[in-house]
This record gives sequence, C-alpha cells and structure tokens, in this order.
Amino acid sequence: LALVSGLENLSHMRPMAELHEIAGRAKANGGRLDERQLARFVERWKYHGRKELDIRVPRWGEEPELVRGMLEQAVASFDPKSDPVAQARAQRVTYENERDKALAALPWHARGAFAKGLELVRTYAWWREEIRDHSSYLYYLVRRWSLEAARRLKERGWIRTEDDIWYLPFQEALALMEGKLAPEEALRRLRAGRRMVRSFRKFRPPNEIGSSFGLASGKVAEGALVGTGGSPGRVEGRARVLRGIDAMQLVEAGEILVTPFTDPGSRPRSARITGL
Repeated sequence: LALVSGLENLSHMRPMAELHEIAGRAKANGGRLDERQLARFVERWKYHGRKELDIRVPRWGEEPELVRGMLEQAVASFDPKSDPVAQARAQRVTYENERDKALAALPWHARGAFAKGLELVRTYAWWREEIRDHSSYLYYLVRRWSLEAARRLKERGWIRTEDDIWYLPFQEALALMEGKLAPEEALRRLRAGRRMVRSFRKFRPPNEIGSSFGLASGKVAEGALVGTGGSPGRVEGRARVLRGIDAMQLVEAGEILVTPFTDPGSRPRSARITGL
C-alpha cells in the first residue's frame, strides 16, 4: 500500500481540499460561511452528490442546503492538521522511503525494471481516479437529461410519476420520447423494471476483492471486526459500523468507519473520520 500511496492532486481530493480551505477561513471568521464561496463551491462541484453511483439521487447542484450542512460540519470539526494537501505530501515522503527500501533490497540489475514498473502502476492509479471524476460528470449530465425527459413524458401523461424514468432501459426511454414505443407498453416495461430492482432488496453481494487473503495476523479476539484498511497506517479510535452510506451523517469526528462499501460522494463527509 505504501508503494502506491502519496499520489498528489487526485481528482476526488480536490473538492475535499477546497472544503478544508473554506472551513479554515470560516473558522477564522468566527464560524461564518462566505456565501459567495459557498455558491462557487456548489457550482464547481455540482456533479458530485451523496451517492454518485446511483443516478436517482440528487447531485450537489440540486441540493445546495446539503452542501451548506456539510461545510458547517467541516467548520465545527476543523483541524488544521487534517489538511488533505499536507497529508498527501506526507504520504509521498512515506512512499519515497518505502520505494528506496524496496530498491535497496533488490539486486542492482532488477532495480531499473522495478522502478519503471512502479511508476507505471502509480501513473495508471492516478489516471483511474481522473477518469472516474469524468464518469461522475457524465452521470450528472445523464441525470439532467433524464429529469427533463421525465418532466415532458409526465406532462404528456405517458408516465405516472417522474420517478418512473429510472426503471426504463435508456433505449426504451429514447424510443418513448421519439414516439417509437407505445405509452401502454412503456408502462408495462417500467413496472417490470421496478419489480426487477425490488428483487435485489435482500441480495447479499459476494465477497469483495481481497477478502480471500488472510487479513488478520495472529489470534483474533472474539467479536473483533476484521477487514481491509482503506489506506496505509495504524490508528486507534471508536468504530462506527454502518450498513450503508446513507447514514454517513452519524459518523463523529475521530471515529473509524466500518462499512461494506463506500461511494465517491461519501468522501467529503468522511473527512471527519480517522480511519476506514
């Protein structure tokens, strides 16, 4: 993990870095948020949201009050030491030390290939995050189109609620908009879509990547929580177990978050935690 840590200017860290900066200024100003800064933050990161991988969930541009609450929490729990930019720089030093140790442990003729391969892995890890940010923006654009399509279809009486749009495959939504799919057939298909979505309500996903490896060393105490750390390092704190990320607001500053999965949209709120 240390060899792929310390990547700077990661796309998902940019809003967190700006959030930290705004919170610091507000803290110095008696806790008052600058309305213009808030508006600029919402506009710049409008395509982010609470659950970015679920297109049905509003984005920050649609929920400015949610962003305000998030910033107010950041001001209340502001700690200069939690600056994401400074933390990334410190992690880069850790990475460089670990890289030097690895190179020193290798025979001289293998060092060049190792260094080149490591740099390639780090480059693609950075681009993976960059591309994911672009995909989040595309989700935002598709959501905007879908909401407008739903508004028009509801006006025509071809769907009952605007929420129906999420239960039609996009090809069928396009066909309905173009008059190539009868409204009665569309209603039948979206009812089938809702049934399909509901059928997953008790679905338990298979083990995630990495779960087959022995993550715990030595004897594990009864009732202990064993899992994969979200980043290198060791930390102690109270564990907050969440079955889903909808309850992120329950996490208090300094806690260790234990959850089956996260979402890109949960990162700003997770700035308060000390471990994942």
